[in-house]
Amino acid sequence: MSKDEAAKAYLSAVCASNAQADKTTTVIQTKPLDLQAAKAEAGALRDACRSAIENLTVEKVMWPEAVKSDIAALADGMY
Repeated sequence: MSKDEAAKAYLSAVCASNAQADKTTTVIQTKPLDLQAAKAEAGALRDACRSAIENLTVEKVMWPEAVKSDIAALADGMY
């Protein structure tokens, strides 16, 4: 996998979870707290992170050696 391909694969894997994290943070920080909305967004964030982890660790993706350990550390940190 080239560096450009790796960059595209990385962004494809994490952009949705990053966007969901922003949305979840906004809902949780809103006063007064809407507990039902916060629970729904937290669940959506969990699902987005799970998807990112799965996309980062799929065996068919051959990360370049220069980033392989960083991708593994990121996926582990998302658990």
